[in-house]
Amino acid sequence: METWFFSDAHFYHKRAIEMCNRPFSSLEEMNEGLIKNINSLVKKNDIFYYLGDLAFAGPEVVEKLFNRLNGQWYYIIGNHDKWVSPNFMKSINKIKWWGDQKDIKINGQYITLNHYMMNVWNKSHYGAWHLYGHSHFDVSEHSNGKTMNVCADLINYFPVNFEQVKSYMETRPSNWNMVDKKI
Repeated sequence: METWFFSDAHFYHKRAIEMCNRPFSSLEEMNEGLIKNINSLVKKNDIFYYLGDLAFAGPEVVEKLFNRLNGQWYYIIGNHDKWVSPNFMKSINKIKWWGDQKDIKINGQYITLNHYMMNVWNKSHYGAWHLYGHSHFDVSEHSNGKTMNVCADLINYFPVNFEQVKSYMETRPSNWNMVDKKI
């Protein structure tokens, strides 16, 4: 079982193709390509942290989309997730948790998940990482320390696993507010 991270697929959002210069010629090609990319890596029982903005569609269409996607989902609600409601989220068996922010720990590493980039986050002063989405363009020069944007447009339209995140974080500077800069 692996752990994966991804955000901002924007299924059924035709303007995402032009606004983000996505390499898809149609909405159908984008939707099918993203489903294929996700399912080529994420297996049925893998943990899948999705950091918001899944689809520009109603609950009926989103339910069909969930039925086609692999993983046990932990869902961070994004600003375009208008279809989210408690009853709907409870009705999708693969959604194990949903909310605005989640703090997790993998192999001893604390990670804060949010749809938006933050300057400080839980345990950032002790070396915790922060994963986010929302920004469809590289804003890493404006982020502080151990942060990573997992927006589809910035990670070649494929989810990234924990080991990939770990490798990326090794290239990032220490968090600016670290108590002990030796981490």
